[in-house]
Amino acid sequence: MLSFEESGKTLLLINHKMQKKEITKAQWVKKFCSHTIKNIASRTTIWQDAVFTPRFADWDRILAKFDQEWKHVWTYVHYDFGNQKWTTPLNPRGFGMENPQSFCVNAMSHAREALESLIKRLDKSRL
Repeated sequence: MLSFEESGKTLLLINHKMQKKEITKAQWVKKFCSHTIKNIASRTTIWQDAVFTPRFADWDRILAKFDQEWKHVWTYVHYDFGNQKWTTPLNPRGFGMENPQSFCVNAMSHAREALESLIKRLDKSRL
């Protein structure tokens, strides 16, 4: 998940460079430090490369929020305020998914796709 987020940050930076836009401190804090915005950047870039159009207008935002929530469930000791209990990567009950292996495989797949999209754009930006 961290690789997916950091790919998103790099994709945002490449877009700014290609558009010859300066990045202000406020933009850095708002865009480049937001996990959700970085996840959206990675996901929408992967979708562009796959020529995929989501059925729902806000699907990228919904999935980015979902990714962020699951990152907490599977990688951190986390207090689940809704269920009033602590959860760990070994005890994620109550979140609807109870298999850390499937989450990790899915996260690695997203990371690979994001890195492939990133490499493609880096190659284009060097031209």
